[in-house]
Amino acid sequence: RSHIAVKLIVDNKLTFSTDGNGNDIDVIYSVFGREISDNLLEAFRCNARIKITGYVGRPRCSRSNRNYQLLFVNGRYVKSKTVTAAVDRAYHNLLMNGKHAVYSLFIDIGTEKIDVNVHPTKMEIKFSDESFIFDMIYKCVKEALDKERMISLHEEEKPEDEITVDDLFE
Repeated sequence: RSHIAVKLIVDNKLTFSTDGNGNDIDVIYSVFGREISDNLLEAFRCNARIKITGYVGRPRCSRSNRNYQLLFVNGRYVKSKTVTAAVDRAYHNLLMNGKHAVYSLFIDIGTEKIDVNVHPTKMEIKFSDESFIFDMIYKCVKEALDKERMISLHEEEKPEDEITVDDLFE
């Protein structure tokens, strides 16, 4: 909820704060720091059944644990083995063994399509169509990563001193 300002004060010291400006990247910066926020790629996928928005980390900012993986379904922080597996698959061959992707994904989907009664704390959810969710998350993350790689490849191919047609005939 990037539009809500939050302050955490511990022993009369400000430990954490967000300004509520509505910018998700600013909140991610406040929570995880500059290294993470500077290495995020925008992710988006939408159809009549689901909307996925958020950010995925460039492979170079991977982590040795899953603490930097955030999933929100209909505005609620949850965990999903299906989403985790789909993201892991999208990063296949991009991360070293033992490293995990960084992401903050938001899924909007009909409440009838999710089951929150999987775990006593209601933290873990299941979807009524797990293969559809896997496919949508995989494609969303893969597209963000592929778009970044295409931009990087294009920049690498550009020679520093480009020669124009006019230069050839001077």
